[in-house]
Amino acid sequence: DAAANKRRYAALRKEGKLPEMVWQHMSYVHFPDPDHYQIPVAYAVGDNCSSKDMTRMDAELRRTNAAVLRAYRENLDGFRDAYWVNSAWQVCSRDGRHVVGRRTLTVDMLKRGGRTADGVVPVVRKWGLMHSPRQKEGFAAKVDTGYLDGTVQIPYGALVPRDLDNVLVAGRALAAEVAATGATRMMPTCFATGQVAGTAAALAVDRRLADVGAVPYGELRGRLEAQGHVME
Repeated sequence: DAAANKRRYAALRKEGKLPEMVWQHMSYVHFPDPDHYQIPVAYAVGDNCSSKDMTRMDAELRRTNAAVLRAYRENLDGFRDAYWVNSAWQVCSRDGRHVVGRRTLTVDMLKRGGRTADGVVPVVRKWGLMHSPRQKEGFAAKVDTGYLDGTVQIPYGALVPRDLDNVLVAGRALAAEVAATGATRMMPTCFATGQVAGTAAALAVDRRLADVGAVPYGELRGRLEAQGHVME
């Protein structure tokens, strides 16, 4: 009974019978095989720019996984004989380093809304949602948040480093304020910015441009739209 298990999970967490570093809520994803589930449950906090800290978090998460499985077996319906089939092969990070871009996606831009002059990827996700290091204090930090409907776009200049002429970035490394990255860090947006970067690089080669920041926006937009890329 999924609903009963979610209620029991909340009670176990409140009673301190689950590890400290687990999500506030219980969730699991059904696989085609009815006996297999994907359970996103544990998290770690640290510096993802440090190999030492990444190794520490990896070991910490594996210990947490084992503790959570024991708690599930002992307390939740249908988990008495549960066992791990697989887990993430290494710790993953939600955010990391960003370039200093010729333009930056800012919280103010997301709040104000409206179209961006050199917009290349629409933003349709919640922004401002930064996970709390301690889930018992709440799921997210108390900052302004909001949902975007695609009227705000990531500017092309956020993919172009300020002090380099022939480099483009895509995905989470683009130029954005910390509180704005919640709207840009998911895989669909990373894929879309990758398509923009690749198309812009090809256009720069075709036009023999030494500076990828000088790619004509109108021509870039036309090529992207011809590829079926959604601009707004």
